[in-house]
Amino acid sequence: MKLPSHNQYRKEWAESKGVKELKIITPHLTDTRVCLDIGAHIGATAIKYSKIFDTVYSFEPISYLYDLLEENTKDFKNIIPLNVAVSNTDGKVKIYENSKNSESNVVVHDDTLSLIKSRWGEGKRFGVVEPKEVISKAIDSYEFSDVDFIKIDVERYTAPVLEGMIETLKNNSPILQIEADNVIDSKITNILSRLGFKKFEKTDMDWFYKK
Repeated sequence: MKLPSHNQYRKEWAESKGVKELKIITPHLTDTRVCLDIGAHIGATAIKYSKIFDTVYSFEPISYLYDLLEENTKDFKNIIPLNVAVSNTDGKVKIYENSKNSESNVVVHDDTLSLIKSRWGEGKRFGVVEPKEVISKAIDSYEFSDVDFIKIDVERYTAPVLEGMIETLKNNSPILQIEADNVIDSKITNILSRLGFKKFEKTDMDWFYKK
């Protein structure tokens, strides 16, 4: 699998990633203090968000992607990379690494089993491989304050991520950008509606704010 080098990243990724998303969220922001970038990959959106938010915490559990995230964001003092999987508990989770698409790694969970089977099942295009174990943490365990925006792109692992940030959502009322997936959309909407969040936009992402 060929990944962008640091220089290629700067040229080919930095100008394109996050542009559309910023146009959507900017009119709804009342503050630009803290951004949580969950599913950071190699830092494309983190760099874009760092130009708006005071601090960007970027979460990436895959070690080689995290190394690129660190390298690509090292000159941005307001980006803080974290080598963990975001979940509903502090501990460990198992994750499948996609050998063909580095932006499509999948944590093992009931909500992701059909996705895993379609990609890594017997005779499938990525072959039968064993998932790797990575450290996981709940967002609530960080006790973040002043969170104005959260991006979640975690290949259907969204419900556990949200379950681990209930207090953060209650205490901060951030705008949410969540990877859209019709398989789990209703589950996500139910979790967020109970907390007073309403969907205000749908593209290839779902967008929520506090009612």
